[in-house]
Amino acid sequence: MVKGREFRIEVERVRSSTARVNIRGSTIRMRLPLYMSEANAYKTYSDFKGWAIRRLERMDHSQLEPKPRFIPFHDGQELEILGRRFTIRIINGSRRPSGRLSKDDTIMVRVADGLNDEERKEQAYRIVRRLITRSVKGDLALHMRGLNGRHFGFDLNQIRLRDQASRWGSCSRRTKNISLNFRILLAPDGIRDYVMIHELAHLKHPNHSERFWGLVSQAVPDYREKRRWLNKNGNKIGIQEKQEATGIVGEPVRANGPTDYYSRT
Repeated sequence: MVKGREFRIEVERVRSSTARVNIRGSTIRMRLPLYMSEANAYKTYSDFKGWAIRRLERMDHSQLEPKPRFIPFHDGQELEILGRRFTIRIINGSRRPSGRLSKDDTIMVRVADGLNDEERKEQAYRIVRRLITRSVKGDLALHMRGLNGRHFGFDLNQIRLRDQASRWGSCSRRTKNISLNFRILLAPDGIRDYVMIHELAHLKHPNHSERFWGLVSQAVPDYREKRRWLNKNGNKIGIQEKQEATGIVGEPVRANGPTDYYSRT
């Protein structure tokens, strides 16, 4: 128990060369390599447990809550994405759900009749997400390829937008594909670019080693500040007015949602 809150520890032996631990919600998850001897596994377990307790003692535990299932967009809300300003208009009580994006970037959403308030908000979110994704994915790909060319020059294949349940982004070194969480589009520009750089760096280093963070720091020297901001504000992205990404203090977080993370090779 830490700060009056109980935490469960889960341990899994995996085919990996890296031992990892992360904190999500009320669970401390450890992944230990199969090749590791029982003595080393026990020592790593003890080290990870000590690290997790020290981290939890310093953290605001509200930062560990899971990401909301959807963003409750409202009528009249404006979203600034990649230099464009989208305005959301929501009409309730339609016979069937539909959405349309006009030439002036107004998103017209018609929500089906017979839904409760929660269902209406979730349906509106899915329509808005689909329309924005379709509209900006080309510009997003150009922007990310520009970052890659400016900082790395890695081989890069497809760039996708998804509504990922926990991660801000993911990368496949085999296919050279990168997926980004749709919600990162609604974050300040510097935070969005940090997540992109983070995933691009994984094309070379699939772990979170010192070499990985050294590569990230070459492109984003203040990446620690960006991590702190994302840790503190990640669950609020799109829900409140666009926050400034400076002057906000929080605990470091891996760019995959409200989780704290540590690894050892």
